[in-house]
Amino acid sequence: VAIGRQFAITAKVFVASIFVAYIAAVQITISERAVSGSNIKDFGDGIWWAITTVTTVGYGDYYPTTTEGKLFAIGLMIVGITLMGVITASVAAWFVKMGDREEK
Repeated sequence: VAIGRQFAITAKVFVASIFVAYIAAVQITISERAVSGSNIKDFGDGIWWAITTVTTVGYGDYYPTTTEGKLFAIGLMIVGITLMGVITASVAAWFVKMGDREEK
């Protein structure tokens, strides 16, 4: 039962992360597309930036140049770190649960 609950929490965090990444992609595109020197010019660039940021890959090929864009980036980085932490904790809890079952 606990494993199912952990999976449900992980799934909810994952879905929330996708939603936040989509919103961040829209907002970063709006805030960066008309700025001289910006490299995020359309939604494709924005969604690629959001995905690489939320997954903590961060290639660096697209990055915000405006203050507003940098604030979106900070928020998205926090969401990505949270997502990775929840997934890691869920996997660790699963291993602990499996170890407890073997001991019984």
